[in-house]
Amino acid sequence: MFTGIVSDCGIVKKISNTGDNNFQITVGTTKMDLSTVKIGDSIATNGVCLTVTQLMDNCFTADISHETYHCTNLCSLTVGSTVHLEKALQVSERLDGHIVTGHVDGIGELLAIENHGKSTDFIIQIPEELSRYVTKKGSIAADGISLTVNDLPAENHIRLTIIPHTVNNTNIRNWQTGQKINIEVDLLARYIERLLNFSDSTDRQTANNAQELTYETLLKNNFI
Repeated sequence: MFTGIVSDCGIVKKISNTGDNNFQITVGTTKMDLSTVKIGDSIATNGVCLTVTQLMDNCFTADISHETYHCTNLCSLTVGSTVHLEKALQVSERLDGHIVTGHVDGIGELLAIENHGKSTDFIIQIPEELSRYVTKKGSIAADGISLTVNDLPAENHIRLTIIPHTVNNTNIRNWQTGQKINIEVDLLARYIERLLNFSDSTDRQTANNAQELTYETLLKNNFI
């Protein structure tokens, strides 16, 4: 579990195909303290939850499954690429962002960058099937950064207004139009949808069962 508060912009040191379209990535840190990290811990890398398999001086290595590789923007990384890093949340820490799982829901595309004084607007097109989970002033994770959706300018488009501190301390400063961005929608929205759909299906099943309640059913189950 993560918060979407990026603690470091790491640098890809190595990425290799380990066979059967599975990959291994080694990332060097610049500010993140790895002394508290152990093998098996999770580190969000561009918003993707990866499991640490090796630790070296200021570096960690993780495996990337073929599913993760092809369903996120990790497939576009090369040696020298910068990635957002965040260690897994500890219970004692503040939840400054929002609840982020590190499970990417889809890939968005940066359509436009608009400067407005000290802030910058980023217009991102997200997959159509994710639009129902996004609301104005709601939370979203973009490449692992917890951000607020300031507006929905068009169908399956979101507008993010980014302050200078976030731009200067994340890889957002290097974003360009056409950029592919990992998107994770608010987890609460998914649970609400599941709850509503489950309730509806349960109600329908109950109604169907009631229609099937016959004299023969009662007799068979010793009610008569």
